[in-house]
Amino acid sequence: MAKTISNATLRLWIYQGQFGSRTADPTYTLYKERISTENSIVFEVSELIRDYTTVTFTGDFSTINQTAWAEWEITRTFSDSKTDVVRNAALCFNGYGYFEDGINPELSKGLLQSNTIIYHKKGDPFYIPVYTGEGGAFSVKYYEGASLTKTTTLGYKVKKLTVDAEWTVDDCKDCDPSGGKYTADMESINVADSQETIDTLYYDGVPSSVTITDIEGNTTTCTVYETEECKFTPYRVTFMNKFGVAQNVYFFKRRDESINVTKDSYEANTITSSDATTATTDTSVKGATVSYSLNAPTKKFFNVKGKKKLKLNTGFVDESFNEVIQQILLTEQAWIQEGGEVYPIIPVTQSLQYKTRVNDRLIDFQVEFEYAYDEINEIR
Repeated sequence: MAKTISNATLRLWIYQGQFGSRTADPTYTLYKERISTENSIVFEVSELIRDYTTVTFTGDFSTINQTAWAEWEITRTFSDSKTDVVRNAALCFNGYGYFEDGINPELSKGLLQSNTIIYHKKGDPFYIPVYTGEGGAFSVKYYEGASLTKTTTLGYKVKKLTVDAEWTVDDCKDCDPSGGKYTADMESINVADSQETIDTLYYDGVPSSVTITDIEGNTTTCTVYETEECKFTPYRVTFMNKFGVAQNVYFFKRRDESINVTKDSYEANTITSSDATTATTDTSVKGATVSYSLNAPTKKFFNVKGKKKLKLNTGFVDESFNEVIQQILLTEQAWIQEGGEVYPIIPVTQSLQYKTRVNDRLIDFQVEFEYAYDEINEIR
């Protein structure tokens, strides 16, 4: 008779920083017994890990930490009372897939955003998110027109494999990935920092195109349109996209602001009385004068709260921005840069009409946001 699993104990470590720097005690310990009608035991841990991937963004991409390590040990007990232990680890993103993508989709190991057409404000620093962990981006090349202006080499130590011979482990930072196939050196990967597995690359200026090459030699090219807005003030919105990383989008056109105020009220007693002379023979009051002030309100307010909203317009964009706007509406975290400050906002637009050049010719989008805090500061 074939043995079946009876129960399983999961020991799960979740942490950020250097891989392997976990604590002695696991973050969670879970125990499950097999249901009689099932042949396996499944642990759902995504919601546990999400608590450790909340992003704090100050506008500085060099300090943002968007991932966490998860290590686990599963002790399985079988019907014959024998046990075994399964160990593994993974880098975790707070991203998501669509229903059509199937269960646990692998979203990307190169460019960490859906759109390859980018509209960028003239004069602002240019950032683009890429994955630099195992199997990720190897190099990023920036072009201005047809001229290659900068090459950034990423990742860890790599080994180049050729048809003729296998290289020894080499730090191929100056190699051209078009000349062969690359694989990651796992010794270097295993001491990686979770913060360093995503690199939001900075370019001083605005390139016209960016080409990302992964370790396998596959390339992705982004076209960048440098935009100078003469009438309106452009605003940069940073949001957590479906890949679980921060992405910039500029809204170049009209901005409208409003405030919504809520409050509670009550009816106050405004009657006042003058000093009275109390009789000595009983408790009656002599000479008391009762009145009220015409300046004192009988209706008073409390628990006053204000929420500011703003509507932003993209200006004319490519049809691929249907996906970008959809991800903005689905995001759990977003920020807007205003002057030198970065403020948290929440998209409150709840529906999106997909647009096409065939139906709409010129495509633009309007999104309404709400500041993620009360206008009256109640933090004490």
